[in-house]
Amino acid sequence: MPGKQLLKPIQWKYCDYFWADKKDPQGNGTMEEGSLGEAWVQVKKSLTDEEEVHLKFSTKHHREIEKSLINFCEDFKKDMKKCDHHNADLCKQLTSCYTFVGNTQKALTEWQRDVEMKTQQLEIKLSNKKEDKHGESPTG
Repeated sequence: MPGKQLLKPIQWKYCDYFWADKKDPQGNGTMEEGSLGEAWVQVKKSLTDEEEVHLKFSTKHHREIEKSLINFCEDFKKDMKKCDHHNADLCKQLTSCYTFVGNTQKALTEWQRDVEMKTQQLEIKLSNKKEDKHGESPTG
């Protein structure tokens, strides 16, 4: 059995397919032969199929995650609006309570002044009555 030459400098070989600087003088670059060629076609098809599966999986999960995040953001915005309205209502209530307390404090201050004034007047009347009683005494 005569030995085959492994490298034929002029003839295209399958391994030349992987070398970009090699020229394909016979135009056989797209032609693959034998079981190695079939295996290579199967590998490429398998990789293409797997790429498609991964792309679909990635797209599906991206959509699901994106959708759930968008829903979360919308719900969060709605909740924040509710909280803002609730806080505004609480601020209004607090302001009205503060105003009520201020008005009550003023009214109490005026009432206290009136009470003190009436107390002073009563004390003066009482002291005048005491003086009158002392002035009417038989010794005087």
